[in-house]
Amino acid sequence: MSYSNPIEQLYQEELYNVGPKVLVIIPTPWDKVSEEDQQLLSKILVFIKHSLSSVQILTLQDVDISNLIYRPIRIIAFGSRISFFGENLQSYKLFTADQVSILQVDSLGELDSAKKKILQNTL
Repeated sequence: MSYSNPIEQLYQEELYNVGPKVLVIIPTPWDKVSEEDQQLLSKILVFIKHSLSSVQILTLQDVDISNLIYRPIRIIAFGSRISFFGENLQSYKLFTADQVSILQVDSLGELDSAKKKILQNTL
């Protein structure tokens, strides 16, 4: 008679596979982000069918995404400078690397109606 571990049968890996997330990068610590900017971010995330609770928020001024440990499906950077292997990415232009969509835009406070429209079309 062979013995199998009942815990292995109860907790199958597929049950807890949350899947890749969206990574939001901002240059300011979250507790310093204004209520207005938090609401704007929330509205932007709803547009891509996410919420603040379903994304990871990372606070960095400059980041080379080739060095990131995270493996999100999408990265949106608001006001942070993004590079890939040392090459700076162009703002408001979607970039794909290693099956990750990356978008760098102005900070939340700098998004006027024209920039919001461009962001919406790019997302």
